[in-house]
Amino acid sequence: MNHKRHNAVWAFLASFSLLASSQIEAADVTVNLNTTYQTIDGFGGHQDRGWTGYNLLSADHNTLFGNDSGQLGFSILRIRINENQNQWSIDLPDAKAAASRGIKVFATAWAPPSNLRVSSGSSYKVDPNKYQAYVDHLNAFAKHMKDNGAPLYALGFQNEPDWCGEWACGSTTEMYNFAKNWGPKLRANGNKVITAESFNFNKGYYDPILNDATALANIDILGTHFYGTSKNSPDATFDYTNFKQKGKGKHFWMTEVYTDDVNNKGSNTWPLCLDVAYEIHRALALSNMSAYVWWYLKRNYGPLHISANNAQAATSEGKISKVGALMGQYSKYVRPGAVRVDATRKVQNDIYTSAFKKADSVVLVIVNRATSSKTVSFSIPGLKSTTGIKITTSGTKHLSDDGTVTVSNGNFSTTFDAQSTSTLIFKGNNMTSVGHRTRSMLESTREGFYKIFDISGRQVCMVNVTRGSSVGAEIRKFMPKAGLYIAKSLDGSSSFSVNIQP
Repeated sequence: MNHKRHNAVWAFLASFSLLASSQIEAADVTVNLNTTYQTIDGFGGHQDRGWTGYNLLSADHNTLFGNDSGQLGFSILRIRINENQNQWSIDLPDAKAAASRGIKVFATAWAPPSNLRVSSGSSYKVDPNKYQAYVDHLNAFAKHMKDNGAPLYALGFQNEPDWCGEWACGSTTEMYNFAKNWGPKLRANGNKVITAESFNFNKGYYDPILNDATALANIDILGTHFYGTSKNSPDATFDYTNFKQKGKGKHFWMTEVYTDDVNNKGSNTWPLCLDVAYEIHRALALSNMSAYVWWYLKRNYGPLHISANNAQAATSEGKISKVGALMGQYSKYVRPGAVRVDATRKVQNDIYTSAFKKADSVVLVIVNRATSSKTVSFSIPGLKSTTGIKITTSGTKHLSDDGTVTVSNGNFSTTFDAQSTSTLIFKGNNMTSVGHRTRSMLESTREGFYKIFDISGRQVCMVNVTRGSSVGAEIRKFMPKAGLYIAKSLDGSSSFSVNIQP
């Protein structure tokens, strides 16, 4: 027998066996905590008394913006800039309630006042000769909100310029020129500036800005809507290469949508509502977006479900719908400031994973679109947790505690229900912490709005320091409990600790 040939054969078989073994043992999903993408700003929805006929109830504010059991943890509220100045206060109750909790409140204009319009096709647009007056109008709204306890986080100068007929129109060139030449003037009240928000993610509204460094510097957030897209849209619709290449330092928000047919069949229709979780996944994991904002918050197709779309039905407290629960699978656990990290995005045809980290937490959100349950293996090198919490929404579960997963050296497997979304939360990883420095007397009494966090990093309130007051005095009004708190100015320019004595 040829011993050299025999040895070579055995060496080949041995190497093949090792390769096969490694392939069998390889995890379906690998998470790389060191490869990072966008920072998350949050999730939320739109409120508009002018068009719905009602404000939210105090109980609704608690459900939407609180993050305890039976609450959604939303961190963004969108309102409309009414063209009629006499109507500017109708959404103040909701905006103030949100702002007092540290929620990001942003506003978008649909139409200019009638005296600033000029005909455009079958509709109208802002008269280019009156852009300064339009800027003054928008800034006056922002000042009104700020002066009345609801400072805007951001301001959008045009809703859906490509849906021409019901409100103001605007071509891609007009919206680019406005952003470039007038965008900076909209920061007069300390708010950020959002681009025109396309109806259907028309990248023609964003490419000219991304391709022009000056225009890009003059806006802060790119905003778009997902109408016209669906679960059947190819991934290429959402995978925006130009933004990934040139949008460094800017955030992209999905600022309005309801998914296909939910507006007709309601926000508890299953499995139709599962499209929401899949769409959020693609917004975050393909588009690198930092925010996802639903249309009306309280509607029979909203995150808060009511029986009919009228003021009478809205006198009852809204109940968390399947749409709300699916949004909550993200909003309750992928908190503002979390950073998306690399993860195998799609496995077994119908399993979609996105991963995030913040402070000592690692969070995975998994969407199973299959009509059968799926068992998936995971590997997270560097994960220190030995157990994780599993929360699930499905046809029979509703943000339900779905048990725990056991982790060994960063590896684990778990089974996901058919047509479901699950969130896996792992604590105790000590990656980052809320940064702050010692309070100085000057910072303690400086006027303005401050977000207040407890020592765990959880935001507990937002305070407004006026002349003669201090951060500590304002904290005591909301938080009678003694302890160490962290104050961060709304513009992010300062952060310091405040020790509240008994």
